[in-house]
Amino acid sequence: MRKSNEHMLRSHPMRPLIPLAAVLCLTACAQMGRLPGMTDSQCVRWEMAHGSNVSGALPFDGAASRCEQFTEGTGLTEAGAHQIPLDLRDDPALQAMAEDPSVNDAGYAFIPRNSTLTPAGKRWHIMQ
Repeated sequence: MRKSNEHMLRSHPMRPLIPLAAVLCLTACAQMGRLPGMTDSQCVRWEMAHGSNVSGALPFDGAASRCEQFTEGTGLTEAGAHQIPLDLRDDPALQAMAEDPSVNDAGYAFIPRNSTLTPAGKRWHIMQ
């Protein structure tokens, strides 16, 4: 008859490190910037609420910097890459922040409120 290995799992010396590893992985999510399938507004709101492990919430320009995306450039240096404007039209408060030069002092590109472009919707992270 074989003995159960259950006692080994309960007393394994690495067992207390599992919750620590899970917490570290979850805190790294906010540092990633855009998560797959987020709209621009969702990304900016997420970063404004959870942005930095050190200072916590980020201001609009800090959040926008983590959510911005670029077109693909040429070669290894990404020469010719251009910023894709943020589509914040589905969140009037964020749209107002983007339009206000005192809030968007870095000048992150955004789609104007009255634009006739179709909404960008959910975007997938473009590796930079």
